[in-house]
Parts: sequence; C-alpha cells; structure tokens
Amino acid sequence: MRAGDCVVIDTPGGEPEAVSLAVSLAEAAYRRGASEVIVATSGPTAQLLRQSGVPAHDAAGSEAWAEAAHAPERHCLITVNDGEATGDPMRHLEQLIDDDHLPWSMVYAPSLAVARAAYDEVLAREGADAAVRAYAVDLLRFSRCGPDDPPGAWETHVQALHARSRHLNGLDLEAIQIEDPDNGTDLRVGLLETSAFSPCEWATKDGRRFGCNIPSEEIFCSPDPAQCEGTLSISRPITMTLGPEQAADLALSDATVVISALQGRMKGGALTREGFGASVPALRRAGLEAEEINDIVWGLLDVDAGSLRPGELALVPSDGRIGSSERVFGVTNLDENAGLHLALGLSYRAGMAAGHEDDPRRNRSGVHQDLTLGTPGMRVSGISRDGTRSVLMENGCWTI
Repeated sequence: MRAGDCVVIDTPGGEPEAVSLAVSLAEAAYRRGASEVIVATSGPTAQLLRQSGVPAHDAAGSEAWAEAAHAPERHCLITVNDGEATGDPMRHLEQLIDDDHLPWSMVYAPSLAVARAAYDEVLAREGADAAVRAYAVDLLRFSRCGPDDPPGAWETHVQALHARSRHLNGLDLEAIQIEDPDNGTDLRVGLLETSAFSPCEWATKDGRRFGCNIPSEEIFCSPDPAQCEGTLSISRPITMTLGPEQAADLALSDATVVISALQGRMKGGALTREGFGASVPALRRAGLEAEEINDIVWGLLDVDAGSLRPGELALVPSDGRIGSSERVFGVTNLDENAGLHLALGLSYRAGMAAGHEDDPRRNRSGVHQDLTLGTPGMRVSGISRDGTRSVLMENGCWTI
C-alpha cells in the first residue's frame, strides 16, 4: 500500500482469528499512512472491530465503496482466509482485480477449524489452543517471517521465484511434460508463445506491484487451453460446493464436500469422461454409488465452455516449506503450494507475457478449480520449440 490509500480488509469467514488479524492489519495500515480502513464484515464481527478501538469502518457504514469504482488507484484489498466475498461491494472490487486495476493480497489467520484437521496429533496431545498455535507458527514460517527468518526473507524468496521464472521464460518452451507413474499422472501441457511464468507478485495497470498470495511457493503461467494431453491424478484432496437443493436432496448438513481422489484424461485440451473417476466420502456415506458420485463431480466441473480446459499451470517444489510439512490443510492456497498444480477454467492475465495479457487464446471461464498433482516422485520436463528437452524438476524438487 501507499500513503493515502484506502485499505479494504475482507473477512469472508468471520472467524474470531481472522477478525483479530484484521484488527492488526488495520493498525499497521494506519501506521503506514492509510487514509481509511474498511473492514468488509457485519454483525458480531463488525462489533468486535468497533470494540477493538481501531478506527475501521464496516462495509455498510462507509461511502468509500462507491469511490473505489471511480478511483481504484487509491485503494488496495486484503482478504483474510478463503471464502465467498462479503456482499455485492466486495464482488465489485473483485471485478476491479480481474481487470488489473486493484492491488490485493490473500493472507491467512490460524483458524481452529483448520488446526483441528491439519494438526490433529497436536490437538489430541495438547488441546485446541496448542493446535492453533502450531498452525500459527507454520503460517509465519511459510510466509518467511518466522523467528528464524532474517529481515527481508520474504522479499528474498520472491526475488528467487522471479529469477527462476526468467530462466524458464528464456527456454522458449512449447510444452511442459509431467510424469509420475506411481500416481498415474502422465501429462503434456502445451504453452502459447505468449505464455510466461511468473511468481505470485503481480502488477496493476498503473504499475503498482503487490504480493497476491502469502504464503506462496509457485511460479505459474497461463497455458494453451487447446493443447493438453494425457492422464492426471490429484495428490491432495480438493473441496467443491454442491448447490443448496442438491445438498438438501442428499440430506447433507454441509454443501461443501471433500473430493479425496480424482483422476481423468485430458484430450484435445479438455478433461474428458474417459477414465474419469472421483471419490467423495460424504457422498458415499449418503448412499450414492460410484457412478452417481462421478456424475455429480463432473457436473461441478463442467459448468461452461472453458471450465474443463487448463487455465493455469503452476510449478511448485514438493520440498518447499509447505510441501515438506506433509500436512493437508484443506485450504486451497496452502495445499496448492505443496506441489505442482494444474487449474481448470479461468486463466490469469499475469500468466501471459507483457503486452499479451489479452491474447484471445487465453482460457476464459467463470470458475478456476485447482488440482494439486505434485508428489515427491514427480519428474517435470520442459520442451523447447526447437525440440530441446530440459529436466526442470526431479523427484518433486527443482533441478534448475
């Protein structure tokens, strides 16, 4: 952020831990010279903010929303924890993000829900508070701001990602080959000549650079949505959300379901029903047969013309700080940064070479579904347009 900016903080889940972090972020923003801080929340969460004494406005009580539409260059957005955007004003800001007008960052507070699932052994041995603390310690370590990290460690990490991106972009790659016979992935992902690898540090159209995901281990590009062939199998669970009527018909108390396994074949650039299969424990417990489960998951994926085609390819080492923790968080941005991932659906402008962000061949979709494929046994090779093949990752680790 810059002095004079209006900082918008969204806490879509409304967890107490997220509110606590939002208060700290608001205080830090004012110390950096923010003109105003808006916290996009309501109800008990907004009340907690008011009790904190921080002069932050809740979304309903500020006129700055309207100003953001006309002066996005004076605004920035921070989202604490995953979740659906808070209200129509937040969805409008998301459109400004999509158009590269608004700098934004996704950060994470150590919620009890994640700690229960990912730190179950700490929970059983020492209790809930200790599990949350263990999660908090890891979040700081993943973000390069833990007690053992020197000043500037995050910036050093991002610069290393930039250097690796420049190296890959200098290879003039036409495809990435991903192989893991033990996991069932053997996939060739084609690249456009305008595709470009980048870390999760982006820039707005007026040149403001920002870290959009913290923590992050990836470098990614927007691949050719017409050139993807082979088999894939996820290495980490993903979550997807059923429609409310569908969840009610199945008597599910939670419409968000965990897909613990998914495999399929890409052909002509798109995921096909050939060899497609998924495992969803909640649907199995609801009495559904395997083919019925496959039909439901396929329906969640097949929502528009671009939703079955690749929109992002991210290279992530399995021995990075998140991957080496060997924990499954159930949080998309953390789990996808544990290993290589392919996203179906929307591609990002930031994954294209400068000046080619609006290449009409870039995949368009209303969804973006990350599929983590990376494992400690994976080999990743780059195939240059002159036919040269370079091993980029071996046993899930960088070789360059």
